[in-house]
Amino acid sequence: MIEEIKIEAIVQFNDSEAFVLNRKPEFLYEKFGIYLFGTDGPFVNVYKYGQDNFAKAFGGRKFSIPMKNGSTVMANGQYWDAGAHVIAKELGVTLINAIYQTKESLIDCYVFTGASLDKNWLETERPKYTGVIYPYWEYEKIIKYDSMQHKWFRENYKLSKANKSLKKAVKEKHKEILKLKGNKK
Repeated sequence: MIEEIKIEAIVQFNDSEAFVLNRKPEFLYEKFGIYLFGTDGPFVNVYKYGQDNFAKAFGGRKFSIPMKNGSTVMANGQYWDAGAHVIAKELGVTLINAIYQTKESLIDCYVFTGASLDKNWLETERPKYTGVIYPYWEYEKIIKYDSMQHKWFRENYKLSKANKSLKKAVKEKHKEILKLKGNKK
């Protein structure tokens, strides 16, 4: 069973908030006419089928869209991002735009992403978060500190090892010099 989506941290994002989640949404889609709509907990994503003679959706990038019935739809430019608002009434939810990411993804690349989110879920879950609301750039420093510290320790260890090798080589050369000096006398 997939773990329920939870807010782990909140980051100030312009005049709004970005949510750091325990996991990324893993959308499973259903077909409604020309729409494929996917949900994972409170998150909603919608694709619209449409051919265009002059352009391909997502630059023609090929990707698979997992369906709730276990099948897969292969996209190669015919499914466009439709915006979840087109299906909100059918879902019986009020959707809002939200900014999110996981901590692991932010450590790798500090970029948040947007999605449509059930407003009722956010109104319930947001008050449960009682932690710090991090300034945008400060959160990056906090989450990357451990990896930066680990990198520093690795570099320091390499330099320390190189320093020991260098000292050993210098001592050996010094002994050779003294030996050569001793032979000249």
